[in-house]
Amino acid sequence: MPNKLKARLDELLSLYRDEQLLAQVSPQDPRHAQAQAALYRIRKDQQAQTQKLVASLTAAAHAGQIEPLQELMAVAGAVSRTELPALRPLLSELRLQTAWHGSLHEQLLVLFQQLRVAADGDERQRWLQGLEQQQDIEQRLSRHLGNTPLSIEDLHLARAAREREWHGLELPARTVLLSFDDGPHPVHTPAILKTLGEHGLKAMFFQVGRNLGERENGQAIVKHNQEIVAQVIAGGHAIGNHSYSHPQMSKLGEAAIDEEIDLTQQLLDQLVPAGPARTGMFRAPYGALNEQVLAELEQRHLRLVLWNIDSMDWADPSPASIVQRVLEELDHAGRGIVLMHDIHQRSAEALPLLIKQLRARGYRFAHWDGQALVVTEAEASGGTATHAEQKP
Repeated sequence: MPNKLKARLDELLSLYRDEQLLAQVSPQDPRHAQAQAALYRIRKDQQAQTQKLVASLTAAAHAGQIEPLQELMAVAGAVSRTELPALRPLLSELRLQTAWHGSLHEQLLVLFQQLRVAADGDERQRWLQGLEQQQDIEQRLSRHLGNTPLSIEDLHLARAAREREWHGLELPARTVLLSFDDGPHPVHTPAILKTLGEHGLKAMFFQVGRNLGERENGQAIVKHNQEIVAQVIAGGHAIGNHSYSHPQMSKLGEAAIDEEIDLTQQLLDQLVPAGPARTGMFRAPYGALNEQVLAELEQRHLRLVLWNIDSMDWADPSPASIVQRVLEELDHAGRGIVLMHDIHQRSAEALPLLIKQLRARGYRFAHWDGQALVVTEAEASGGTATHAEQKP
């Protein structure tokens, strides 16, 4: 926990430094539009990091573990006065949700007193100039937007894509959406479908184009796993685009990004008839995104679907450990989109254990019905459903 906590706090401070410097880019500067797009992304990242930290630190405090709070105070106490505001949202939220006692309470009061004392203008200006000398503005833009210059139209498209994306926290409390990446697989996908069917559940499957077909003269021709896709559709599940070759799309140029999206979409259009299974949704491999990828998705009216609960089933050989990791992350987040992979036997073995544990803990399951995310209110037999999120 301490090492992970330190890394997350360091990232919050780094985002704050980027935010403060890019906010100084004037409207007359040709980089202003890109700086504004980067600021939008930075602030979303700050919010996400803060939410994760609050969830983990609150859970630790409620479990009687004070070491993470002590580590937080040690880091905060060493932060310079000009950078301390980076931790204000985190400290404020924790102050509301967590009881601080003894020396921790005293340290927290000191930090809030320091936050009330603003650094003078000269000191802040020297700090900003120091940041600019350490790392040029273009490098900061590249970190958040990628290296490709974007038009104003593309920046607006990217922002629209971010506003429509799903990442899990928009679900109702104690609700999960099961999702599976990288298939279809001729053995493990049917095993997962069998388990879902036995439990009366539906999931989302984000499929890789090369597992469905091949590129011939710039076009995608269906050649693989048609019968598996048909089984997914027959089970009432939803299917999304997971690129053609599973690259880190944030490292690709515009033409390559277009090809990764379009080839798989061509295959899905051939394989998935109109109806609930055809989603118009996309998940980026590794979650690797930049504004260029987002703009291309929005231009095609594809919704970005991420996750906030990572099973790590690709790296963990133990089904029991996979289940425990998902449960712990859900206990912190309270809801979420669970990321699993239907190309591993251990994932198929973990799934029935996970469903049993989730139901025992009172979690409900969401699925896509063709128009919206629907939450099942009770067990599969006789259960009712309500809409969780409407499709715009």
